[in-house]
Amino acid sequence: MALVAGLATRCGGSVVPTMPESPIGPPWTVAAKIDPAAAADGYDDYPRLGVSRRGDVVAVWAHHVVIDGRYVRNGLRTSRFFPESGWDPISTIPGIDDEYGESIAMDDDGLAIVVGTIADWSLPHQVWATRARPGSPWSALELVPPGPGDAQSPRVVLPLPGLAVVTWLGADGTHGRGWSSVHDGGWTPAQPLSLLGNFRIYSPNLVTDGNGHALATWFEPPGFDEGPVFANVFQAGRGWTGERFVGPQGRAPVGGLDASGRALVAWTTLGGLMMSRLSTPDALWTAATRGPGSYATDAHIAMNEGGDALAVWAQQNGSGRFEVWAATWTASLGWGPARLVGPGGGPQVMLDATGRGAVVWDGDGRVYARTYLPRTGWDPIVNLGPGSRAVAGSDGGGIVTAVWSSEGAIWFARLNPHP
Repeated sequence: MALVAGLATRCGGSVVPTMPESPIGPPWTVAAKIDPAAAADGYDDYPRLGVSRRGDVVAVWAHHVVIDGRYVRNGLRTSRFFPESGWDPISTIPGIDDEYGESIAMDDDGLAIVVGTIADWSLPHQVWATRARPGSPWSALELVPPGPGDAQSPRVVLPLPGLAVVTWLGADGTHGRGWSSVHDGGWTPAQPLSLLGNFRIYSPNLVTDGNGHALATWFEPPGFDEGPVFANVFQAGRGWTGERFVGPQGRAPVGGLDASGRALVAWTTLGGLMMSRLSTPDALWTAATRGPGSYATDAHIAMNEGGDALAVWAQQNGSGRFEVWAATWTASLGWGPARLVGPGGGPQVMLDATGRGAVVWDGDGRVYARTYLPRTGWDPIVNLGPGSRAVAGSDGGGIVTAVWSSEGAIWFARLNPHP
């Protein structure tokens, strides 16, 4: 696959990117507020996004109100987008006051599930969940059966329609463990996701192929630096196959699954990305191999149905400023060369079945996007508008929705690669 980076000029011994940039326009829609009345009665921030393969979208965000001259959290707002009609009226998730929605998932039938943690400091933190189908309100909060310790960093996926898998970290002093519960008509008791080690686990990541498989990844540092990388695979009807060692040293692993459940995990190190693969749920992970990049951080990876992948990460240039970089991976060719995507950080990445990719990221108070085509490489950067905390997702046809926070409101734009 040919990749084309932006132009660069050398200045003072460091490379300063002068990336080609286009104003927002086709195939991106013009940015707009999800709630046209937002910022009139408060402040909206911290968006989360779920996208189904058929194209429905659910956005959830924190709402703040002004009390005595300061912003105070005032629950979660949400809206559902339909390709045929746009955004539904804004609604409120019941029972939430001082909490954030930390993860959201959608299935092909339009079921959406949001999870977070109860923030009552007088009690052990516990995972909550709420659900909604098209045309129905959000359910009353359900408390997921707890494991030991304070629940942190909950994640949720829907490996099959109606089948929810939730994972979280159970923190207990200097030790920690991963836990999971499955909902298929009711929540199962919490079960260990990881072995009880000597250290706490960090950077949980949970992904699904939508065909019955899920992949959980994390790392276990002895301090606050790099540590061994682990994974566990879930199969519908079977459950978790057990913790597996993936790599000896790294941070913040992320995973991807193709349509048949084959998996790829990438993680960051000071020397760049590392990667390991899994051919079947019961196989051993391949020996870790070196990938592209250097001093990589904040990596994300998207894997399509055929097993091709697009990885993005942030790294500092010679001037100490962060840049977003990307590289493709295929089973036949391995890693392609690392290419500069643009200045900034916090990248989100999508890849459709045809190999078309999209990256959305933050930079200097603005939100940017860039698309990749297998035959022609990278299109110019698109400036979506002012903002931060951008999140994005794509449906089964490669249509991307991005949402972000700006001026006290939640904004969105959509990319249609084949209008």
